[in-house]
Amino acid sequence: AGNGKKVYADYHGVRYTRQHDGQIGRWGMFATMPKTSTDIKYICRNADIIGDDGRHEIAAKHYPMVGMQSNLDPDFIEYQILTAKAAGIDGFFIEWGFMPHENDNLLKAMQPIAAKYGFEIGVNWCDGWLYYDWITRIYPNIKTRADKTKYMEKCFKYLADSVFTAPIVNGRPVFYHFGGGATPEEFAQVLEANKDFVSKTNPVMLRRWADWGKLENNIYKPVTYSAKMEEWKKLKEVPTAWIPARVRERDAEHLGCDFWASKEDVLRFMEPFRDQVWLSNNPDYTVKCGFVIPGMDNHGCGGWGHSKFYEIDRYKGKLYDAMWQYNMQYRDSLDMMFIASWSDYTEGHEIEPTIENGYRELETTLRYASVFKEFEPNISALRLPQQLFQLRKAVELLNLIGLKEDLLTQLLDNAALQMAEGSYQQAADLMIQASEMIGQ
Repeated sequence: AGNGKKVYADYHGVRYTRQHDGQIGRWGMFATMPKTSTDIKYICRNADIIGDDGRHEIAAKHYPMVGMQSNLDPDFIEYQILTAKAAGIDGFFIEWGFMPHENDNLLKAMQPIAAKYGFEIGVNWCDGWLYYDWITRIYPNIKTRADKTKYMEKCFKYLADSVFTAPIVNGRPVFYHFGGGATPEEFAQVLEANKDFVSKTNPVMLRRWADWGKLENNIYKPVTYSAKMEEWKKLKEVPTAWIPARVRERDAEHLGCDFWASKEDVLRFMEPFRDQVWLSNNPDYTVKCGFVIPGMDNHGCGGWGHSKFYEIDRYKGKLYDAMWQYNMQYRDSLDMMFIASWSDYTEGHEIEPTIENGYRELETTLRYASVFKEFEPNISALRLPQQLFQLRKAVELLNLIGLKEDLLTQLLDNAALQMAEGSYQQAADLMIQASEMIGQ
C-alpha cells in the first residue's frame, strides 16, 4: 500500500476434521445453558453428522463456502491467506494463549505459508487462557499466579523471538492484548523481564476495552471512563475496541437471545474510541486502531456453555458497511483497522465466505480497505483462491489414486504465487490449464 496503513483480522481456531486430524475440535459443541432466559437449555452440535444437504452439523449459524475444513490443512491455510490478501487484508492476529497450547500449533502452521505469500501473522494474546488451569494440565508444577506470571515471561520471550517481526505498523511490532489473565502489576513484571526487547523495539500493545455501558431512555450510553483501563494505559497499552456491548434485553422480536444490540448501539459504542484515542494527541498512542465487526450471533457456543445468548444483527451486510463508513470518517487519524473476525464461526462474527452470506463481507472489506490504504481494488480476484483450493483438492484425490502429475502441482503453485503478487489474470490462466489437465 502506498500510504503504509494496514488492515488486520482476528483469527479464531483451532478447528479440525477427521480426515486431516482425527478429530473435529471446535466444529462441534455440547453445553448446558443454565443462565439463559430463552427456551434453548442446551447446545448439541455433532459435526460428525452430515445432513441430506451434505453439510456437517457444525457449531455455527453460517456454513463455510468451502465446507468444513481443518485449520491445519496447508491447502486451506493457503486459501484463507490468499483470499484475505485479495480483500486488502495484510495479516491475521491468531487468538493465542501460551505455548504449547493448540493455537501455538496453528501459529506455527500458518507462519511459513504466510511468509511465502507476503502475509503477516501476529497474535491476539488471550492471556486468560494461561491463568486458567489449562497450563497446569500440561505442566502440573505451574499452579499459582506467581508460577503463571513467570511462565508468561517465557511466552513473551517466545513471541518476541518468533512472532513480533510481524505485524508491523509505523515500523513497530503490534499485537492485540485481549487480556483476561495478568493484572497490570503482573504484566509489568513480564515487560520488565523482557526489557531489552521492549526498549529496543517499543512494541505496540492494543488493549481490549469492551465495557458494556447502559440504556438510558432507550438510548445506548457507552462507558467513557475505566479505572482498569487507566492502569493499562500506564503500561502504554492503547485502548482498542472489541465486540460492542449488547445491553438490550430479550423481547418479542428477539426471543432466541438474552441480549442484543442495534446498529445505532454499535456505532455509539465506538464514540469513546473516536473521542479519546483516534482524535487524541496522547504521544503514547503511537498506533491508532479502528475497529469493525460484521455482526454477532453466539448460538454456536452460547458463551462457551456458561453464559447467555447474544446477537448483533448483520442487517444483510449493512451493519458492517456502516461500521466501515464510521471509521473512514477518521481515516486520516487511523494507522490500522482491526476486523473481528476472519473465522469465529461459533460466535458468528466471521467474514470468511459462507453459503449464507457469500462474499458480501469481503467485497465490503475490499471496497473500504482500498480507500483506507489507497490502492486499486479488484473485486473479481476475490473468488480465485476458492478455485485454487478446489483444484488443489482435485489433485490431492488424483494423487491418492495413483495419478500423480508434478506439472499440475507446479501450475497451481505458480498460480498461487501470481495471486499473492496481485497478478490475477495470470493466475486465472494457469488455473484454466490445470483444470483442463485434471479433466483429461
